[in-house]
Amino acid sequence: MRITKTIVPLLLLLGMLISCNSGKGGVTTTTNAPEKGDDDKKNPIALTQQMTPTPVLPADKIPMGDNKPRPPVPSGPDTPQGNPSEQGDGAELEGYYQLLKYINRDSVSGPAAWGRHVALDMLDGLFESTDEGSNKYGQDINNMKVYWEMTRPVTVNAYALYTANDTVEYPGRNPKDWTLFGSVDGEDWKVVHSVQDAELPVANYTGTVFEFDNDQAYRYYCWSLDAVVSGNAFQLSELLLYTTEEITEPVEGVGTFYGKLPTDKLTENGKNAEPLVSGDARFWMSAYNNLADKVKIDSAFINVQCWDENEGPDRLFDGIYTREDFESNNGGKLGAGMDSACIVWQMTEAVAPVGYVLVTGNDTSEYPIRNPGAWVLYGSNDGKTWEALDIVADSNMLGEDFAPHVYTLDDCGSYTWFCLSIEKAYGAMQLCELMLYN
Repeated sequence: MRITKTIVPLLLLLGMLISCNSGKGGVTTTTNAPEKGDDDKKNPIALTQQMTPTPVLPADKIPMGDNKPRPPVPSGPDTPQGNPSEQGDGAELEGYYQLLKYINRDSVSGPAAWGRHVALDMLDGLFESTDEGSNKYGQDINNMKVYWEMTRPVTVNAYALYTANDTVEYPGRNPKDWTLFGSVDGEDWKVVHSVQDAELPVANYTGTVFEFDNDQAYRYYCWSLDAVVSGNAFQLSELLLYTTEEITEPVEGVGTFYGKLPTDKLTENGKNAEPLVSGDARFWMSAYNNLADKVKIDSAFINVQCWDENEGPDRLFDGIYTREDFESNNGGKLGAGMDSACIVWQMTEAVAPVGYVLVTGNDTSEYPIRNPGAWVLYGSNDGKTWEALDIVADSNMLGEDFAPHVYTLDDCGSYTWFCLSIEKAYGAMQLCELMLYN
């Protein structure tokens, strides 16, 4: 979604300049620093503030009451994971890269919320209603703080706040005063940007962008809400972070697979437009060696939150992919609500696969839309330099339970690390098993 910029009223800028201190040209605020830091250490670095209301999301992004899964989000032609600015519906901001994938989701914390509307819902990239209802962070409180850690230090130059699902009915719940803090170590906090007397749109699922000059990277962030428009309740659908810096180096600590991955060996439509299925798949699997015993199970990682702890990435490599095994072991699949994701795992030694197998979930016949739609398979020997091995532009996976799908490879070489970068899913994704063969 293209965001049209408007200029901050002159009086607002004048008021900010009057309150300026010396010291990197920043704006001094009276907002309290996070409890984790020392208020005396504040060193504001925000230079300007620009509020830019955006139109409502396109009609196909707004829930119409049927709670159907979202349509796929297109990926950029030269970035297999999609342009960072396109991660999240309606989140495109020209000249910026979105930082959603660099948020450590397990680190997000905030005060108790309304039932399932937890702090993570404000930083998960989801803007609209799901099968479980609206996706937002909300609570009966008018001031609070949300903390989170990034997977690497990032320089934030803009962010967008999206209103909730029923803001038209409850406009007083919109934030009015807040401050974004950053920290290098999680203890010494600096003001990155502060806003007073904001007028967020009285509209549902509508974004407002705040841009500012900043050249300082932080690993830890805190969004401090100081006041709402009126009343004693707060809600927000999403807080999206952006940077003007194109990050090409890998993410720390997770197999270092992020960034722009090479696509020189990819074809336009992919080699495996039609996978081997049913009897053909089982015959192929019997003719080659399953490399499951060479997978380091504890290395398996996925960059999105799974549905529960029993449906994490390790379940992709547990050998449970038949109905009998699934029922006797109380499950054994990967499940997550997402539009795109990266699954990374390491082998105990370098292997040269001749193909890989994806097995559908236990209830795919009921939810066929949960099959992944498109992906890229990568290999690496150091977890840093990645080679594209295969692209599947349209998975053509069957709407059947526990159905194996074989995707063959030609002379792809030997690798110790692998990454399945799912470019397209339909709001939710599940797989029972992922196996390499040689």
